[in-house]
Parts: sequence; C-alpha cells; structure tokens
Amino acid sequence: MRYYKYTLLIIVLAFYQLTLTGCSIEPAKPTFPEAVTPEQELNRLYQLAKEAKSPASEGYRLEAARLLIQLDRIEEAEEILAHVPTGKLSDTLLTTYALTSATLAVKRYEGSKALKILSQYETVIANGSQAVKIQAAQLSAQAYEIQGQPIESALQLIQTAPLLTGSGAIENKEMLWQMLMQASERDLAKRLSQSQDDSVTGWLQLAVLVKDNQDDLDRQLSALNQWLAKWPNHPGAVNLPDELKLLSTIITERPQKITLMLPLSGPNAAAGKAIRDGFFAAYYNARALQSQTPDISILDTSRSDNFLALYDQAVAQGSELIIGPLQKNHVQILEQQFDLAIPTLALNYGANEKATTNLYQFGLSAENEAKQVAQKAWQDGHRYSVVLAPDSEWGKRITNAFATEWRVLSGTLLEVQYFDEDKSFSNAIQELLNIDESYRRYQRLKSLTNSKIEFTPRRRTDIDFIFIASSPKQARQIKPTLAFHFAGNVPVYATSHIFSGLRAPLLDRDLDEIFFCETPWMLEQPEDALKTLIKQTWPTTANHLGRLYALGIDTYRLFPRLKQLSLIENSQLDGMTGKLSLDPQGRVVRTLKWAQFKNGEIRQIH
Repeated sequence: MRYYKYTLLIIVLAFYQLTLTGCSIEPAKPTFPEAVTPEQELNRLYQLAKEAKSPASEGYRLEAARLLIQLDRIEEAEEILAHVPTGKLSDTLLTTYALTSATLAVKRYEGSKALKILSQYETVIANGSQAVKIQAAQLSAQAYEIQGQPIESALQLIQTAPLLTGSGAIENKEMLWQMLMQASERDLAKRLSQSQDDSVTGWLQLAVLVKDNQDDLDRQLSALNQWLAKWPNHPGAVNLPDELKLLSTIITERPQKITLMLPLSGPNAAAGKAIRDGFFAAYYNARALQSQTPDISILDTSRSDNFLALYDQAVAQGSELIIGPLQKNHVQILEQQFDLAIPTLALNYGANEKATTNLYQFGLSAENEAKQVAQKAWQDGHRYSVVLAPDSEWGKRITNAFATEWRVLSGTLLEVQYFDEDKSFSNAIQELLNIDESYRRYQRLKSLTNSKIEFTPRRRTDIDFIFIASSPKQARQIKPTLAFHFAGNVPVYATSHIFSGLRAPLLDRDLDEIFFCETPWMLEQPEDALKTLIKQTWPTTANHLGRLYALGIDTYRLFPRLKQLSLIENSQLDGMTGKLSLDPQGRVVRTLKWAQFKNGEIRQIH
C-alpha cells in the first residue's frame, strides 16, 4: 500500500451548502451571524434536540454532528452518531446519517469503514436526490484513495462528472486526474484492457500515454496531440487537466544551460559523485533516445571555502538553473538570501520553513519518511504507538517528525526510548515495554512475602505498534530482543534506513515481519534499464549508494517539471526515489513504497 497522501477535500454534509448546479466540493468553514458563535449554535441544537420528539430530535442531533465535523471536533461528533437510533429514522434522515457517518470515517482516515457504511445504506442513497448521489460518490472516491486504490477512486469521480457543472466540475476533473496519476502504469494498463466504457477508456488511455512518456517532454506532447485527435469530444479533451495545459509552456521555457554544484572531493565526495553519475546516466540515456538535452557544467563545491562566491560565479557564467548544493550548511546559506537570481534545485533540505524565491529543495529526507510511517500505521488501523530510536541528533529529529505527524492524525504516542548505539538494546526495550516495572513489582512482592514466587515478567498491553529508527545492524538485534521480551507479535514499522541495499536473506531473517518504506529504485523487480547500467558500471557502490544514484536520475527528470509541480497543486512525478510532489515552500516531498521482510526476503506491499 502506498504512503497515504490526503489530496481530496473533505465534503461538507450540510445539504443547504449543496446545489444541483455545480455542487462544489470546496471545503467550507461554517459561518455564523456575528452575534452567534459555533458553541452557541451547538447549544441551540442540543436544546432543540432535547425538547423535540422523534424524529425531529434525531434531525437536530445529526445537524449538530455535521457542525462538529466541520469544526474538526471529531470525537464529539462520533459520540452523537453512536447514540442515534437508526431504526427510527425516515429515509431522508437515514441518508443524512449515512453520509455524515461516512464523512466522519473519511476524516479519521478510515477508508474501509466509510465504504462499508455507504454500501450498507446503498438503497436509501440511490433513492435520494442528485446532490446525495454526488456526495456519496465523492465520499467513495475519498475512501478508495485512503485505501490505496486510486483507480477505483478515479472511477467514482468519472461517474460523478456528468452531474457537475461550473467550479464543481473543474475540481472533480482535477481530482480524478490526480487519482489516475497516483496509479501505476501497470495497473492502468490492466484496467484499460478491461474497460468497456468510452469515457473511462479515454481517461485511462490518456493516463497511460502521459506516464509512458514522462521522461521526455517532447514525446509526451506528441502523444498528447495524437490522443486529442483520437478523442476530440472526450471530457478530458474538452477541458484538459491543468498540468497537460502547461506542457507547451514548460517545453518552451525549460533551461538550456545548467550548472551542477556538488562536492566531488573531501568527506562528501562519495555521495556527490553518486548523484553526479546518476544524473549523467539519465542525461546520456536521454541523448540516446534523441531527446533534447541542456548544456551542463560542473563546479566542485568542496574546492572553495566561500560557497556563496562560488554560487555567484555559476550565475555570472550564464546558468539558467543551478542544481545543488548537497551539503545542508550550504543550503542554509541560500535560505538566508531574500531571493535567488535564478532557479536553484538544492539537493538537501535547510532548516527554514519560510520559502526563498527561486529555491527548491530535494533530498533523501529521513523526517519525510518518519511522517509516512505515521500515516501508514494510522491507515493500518493503529492508534497507540511507542518509539525506539538512537540517542543522537538524527534519532531525535526522526522521532520528532514522527511524533508531530502522529499528533496531527490524532494518534497517541505512549512512550519514547532512546538507546545508546554502543550498548545493549535490552535496557531501553525493557523500559519501553515496562518490563522493568514488572521486575520491580516482583521484587517488592518477594520482599514482602519473603518466599519463593514463580515469576514471568509481563510487558505493557496498550501498544498497537512500535516505530524503530535504526540501521540494519541495529534492527537485526532489536527485533529478536523485542521477541525475547514478549513483544514478538507487536507490529514494527521503520524507515528505509533499516534496509542495507543488499538482498541478504540469511542476515535479514532477524528483520522478519518489519514493515518499512523504501524507494522504488531499491524495491523494483525486474530492474530498470538505468539501474542495470549503473550496477554494471559501478558494481562496488551501486547497492549501498543506490538511493543517491536514484536521486541523481530523479534530479535530471525533475528539473524541467519544477514549474508544473509548483503551479499545479498535487501534481506528481513518478521517480526512482518515490512519487515526487512540491509543497508550498518549494520542498520536494517523496511518497515512498512499502515492503515487509518475510523469511529474510523483501516483499513489496501493493
């Protein structure tokens, strides 16, 4: 299952906010007369519900639940819905109950629950108004996205499209395109072979050709024009997805002179050279395919103590784009500038959350992966977590990123334990699982009774899963130690740092059952042609530096698309390091794939 990125908008269920002409699904914050606060309105609804008889009482309670959902007071809405006697409701109120409950499930990222609710009340929804059917289809689309089924999500939105006009139709079209772009080319092709509906077939063909030509803008535009000639009256042709409207512009404006700024000597040389070699592997592959390529010059950032002077030198040489630097301190120097003279794609992330004009940041962020662990665990139905991480600056950064995202999702972080990287993990794990408390209770009881007592230590039972931040070597010791301390059946999640890059079934049996996020480059089988080339050319470094080679390849494929990603919200690029998108601060976000160790082997989770 892919890392969940919530791109669809929560649908407000107050029916007075829907119209049959252009049922917009733009999220609306509730508005009240100046003298009425949300709390006053809720109190009014509670009082009316208390005074009214059934079914009016249930109607007021449902209205209060809808308002609470809009206010993000999810637990209170859930409590109200749990006590609505559905057997007493009219079809109209039952429909309201169903849609409100499904919206609540979507807000809680519980896609399967939302789909179950919509299926359970399918008959009353089918007999409802057009607005009701639109809401139900859009909620289904959201639920399928949460479930990691983007094509099913898109099919729901294609079904909804004929019912919408105006801004609602435009929003719906962009959402269904985003869903198709989240799907793999293989899954799109499979569904295309099964399609018997012209509208669906046209959309799927368009998605396949875009993905198939993603690495070459000119070929992609040519394929698009062929599709337009074949499908002139298709809804997607009448109003193209926004990112396809931009194709001609980004082809015309793509940079022709690029400076690559990387450390090619000194302590960071191995990383800099791997990125450089991945970049040029993609460059020469493009030339072999007769694609247009830019002029590229290289500056070694390790040969100057004055990075800003070196950067200014690249600008003065007429560069239209700078790629680099790699070192975090150099990125932070660029962040301190009010704006940059030319677009710059840094290959690391600085510390400043505020955007700098013309600065884009792209790298292998551990914090980004930790957030995806939180999202995946929540998707899997877990709510209570503990964290085990090294007592280091890196360990604390990755823990903080996980904890922040876990709180956003409303998860409960029960405990964090940091381990000394040079010592046994047993003490930290005993404290994490409260095994140490169990021993202390035993010692107290033994001292009170002054007799021999049969004792088996017990771990805490309130944990849904354990997040570990560690290296492969550390994890191979941690997982067996967890089992020794009676936590062998507790789900364990980790970032890509748990995988060495080498397939080693005998060693990795100790990692069995651990879920981890990873780049497509490290997981995909059969291997990509560029990956095969890099393994043949640099056999000694291709595995342990694989993610850096992939970063170089993605950098080459990403730079012409920066304008597309910055202008089109939720636009994505399929990369070797993950699905790539851009946040409002110009930071590239990688959505990784998921895998699990089984009998020492890696099994990808789709």
